[in-house]
Amino acid sequence: LTISGGTYNQVSGGVVLGDRPPNVTDWTGTGVVNQSGGTMNADLILLQEGTYNLDGGFLNTLEVADTSTNGYGVFNFNGGWLLATGANTNFVHANKVEIKAGGAIINTREHDVAINQGMVGAGGLNKGGSGILRLVGTNSYGGYTTVVEGKLVVSGAIVSTNNNAYVIVETANTNNPDAPEIEVVDGATLQCVGPLGLGWSANSSGKLTQSGGAVSVTRDNLVLAESAGSTGTLEVTGGSTMVASNSFVGRVGTGTLTLGGGAFQGSGVLSLGLTAGASGSVNITYRDWE
Repeated sequence: LTISGGTYNQVSGGVVLGDRPPNVTDWTGTGVVNQSGGTMNADLILLQEGTYNLDGGFLNTLEVADTSTNGYGVFNFNGGWLLATGANTNFVHANKVEIKAGGAIINTREHDVAINQGMVGAGGLNKGGSGILRLVGTNSYGGYTTVVEGKLVVSGAIVSTNNNAYVIVETANTNNPDAPEIEVVDGATLQCVGPLGLGWSANSSGKLTQSGGAVSVTRDNLVLAESAGSTGTLEVTGGSTMVASNSFVGRVGTGTLTLGGGAFQGSGVLSLGLTAGASGSVNITYRDWE
């Protein structure tokens, strides 16, 4: 099935790729969907022996599911949009979920969805929608991690495989009063090489809350409020560990760092309000600054 434009509606029964019914041995075909544009509206995408290539366009569904133990299902993100139509504790699962160079664009809308398995690949992850995306597995990819709306909760791991992979949290719509957020919880890992920026573009805002686990910026800077009119907020609490090289709290805009538990370890400069008109503050209420 090739979708390059228009709209395809599958109301019930799911879109089944390479059907593999139990105890049936003579169904040996392979199903492939190549979507480069248009819109697919499906209650379910059922990967059995098949591949869904989301290279463009929009896929609206409740779940991408691997429903057969007799087949091998693959879901490839490569520039298209995956949009949730409802809450789901296992939103995307397949034998392999790959983020190719075009990237994974996941819009939760207002829903709370979780991806339990790890995603790999050369591309990056862009999270939109006012709801929550929960990454439970170990994710290892080379592109940017960008949160422009809602919340990204990391309870597993995000590990950067590229020296230029930024983690950016900022509003796409500066009229939205709710700052997008990454939350790192107990036992989780967020590791990036490139800058970790909260409020990166002009007039944007972004927040990172660390209530546990480990966050590390292994080579580049931690930046709160990179541009004019931006706001960046970092809260480190609980049994957390935050490791960064240079830390700019209010590089051009307004930055606030609160250490209410855990440990913050800096190996370079801590700069508060770097440029004219910038504002930076650090509030230490508990435990360690190293």
